[in-house]
Amino acid sequence: MDQDFEQRFTAIFKREEQFAHTLATSVIQKPKLTVWMFLVPILFIYHANHIKRYKNNLANFQQGFTRTKMHALNLAREELVRGERKQQREMDLFADYDVDGPNVAEVRKRQLEEIQLLHKHYRNLLKASGRDYPELVRSAYKTKQEFKKFLKKLGEVEKEVNKAALKAFHDTEESRKVVSDMELHASVLRKEEAERIFNV
Repeated sequence: MDQDFEQRFTAIFKREEQFAHTLATSVIQKPKLTVWMFLVPILFIYHANHIKRYKNNLANFQQGFTRTKMHALNLAREELVRGERKQQREMDLFADYDVDGPNVAEVRKRQLEEIQLLHKHYRNLLKASGRDYPELVRSAYKTKQEFKKFLKKLGEVEKEVNKAALKAFHDTEESRKVVSDMELHASVLRKEEAERIFNV
């Protein structure tokens, strides 16, 4: 594996981590510090505990959001290195788990669709020319319209995953609100990113 390939992989990997972090901080609200917390020490301890929970929530959010992304990226990398096409079973994050009911099966189906879309996307980026993520995107997609078409499709498949996951695991008003906020912020961040990448 050549050094340029590794550089491309690292650039994509870091971009996914950074995007997830930015999205997490947009969706999860950081506890505010007030003057009372300095005047009443017990409140400061209470705030510190909230900050710790906030940091844990950020980390958990980022890990959850990037799980399918990193899986697809690693599959694309391995496929290009070995020169072997991946089978559908290898793309399934839960291939070794028994399906537990139709709702969980639907989550797996929707996640597989997301992974297949991302797998193709990452293959294109890994085969593109460039030193950083914006250069790779411009090389792989050529125009802003083509990249936005991919981003639109990604948003659509993510929504289907989220809808299936809510139905299968945790369909409450609060969880629906978090998912809605996440989808909205992700869409805005991606549109802004596309503008930055192609307005050079």
